[in-house]
Amino acid sequence: MHVVVQQFDAKVAAIVANPKLAINKFFSLAPQMIFLLLPLFALLLKLLYIRSNRYYMEHLIVALHSHSFILQFSVLYLAVQALAASFSWPWLLNMIDWLATAILIWIPVYLLLCQKSYYQQPWGKTLLKFWLTSSVYYLLFTSALIGVIILSILWA
Repeated sequence: MHVVVQQFDAKVAAIVANPKLAINKFFSLAPQMIFLLLPLFALLLKLLYIRSNRYYMEHLIVALHSHSFILQFSVLYLAVQALAASFSWPWLLNMIDWLATAILIWIPVYLLLCQKSYYQQPWGKTLLKFWLTSSVYYLLFTSALIGVIILSILWA
């Protein structure tokens, strides 16, 4: 155990000296993490909508659509933030901040509306299942993200 801690400390020291190694490794592992989370998200949807008589593949398509939407709007949010960094006019910065906030609000609203539209259940059930789906997936995503960060440090 002591040897493992020393090796980890040595890795951390090397990464502190050259953080680009870990950052590059993180960005090479992140797409694989998302790819592995897709079937887990689809399985979660299958379990929550077990009586919907839908095939797992249909839930996988919903999961792919949801992930695609989240990633595209995350890129849009980052682009808007980068745009804000290039301006110094207060009135324009306020508009850009408003747009960035609207993008962040739109992501869960769209996903809720998508779930409501696709599964066609009453609002109460949809809200409950959306909350369950979001909560469980947040735990899965956070765990996977921490794992990727640790792997990025160890494999850098």
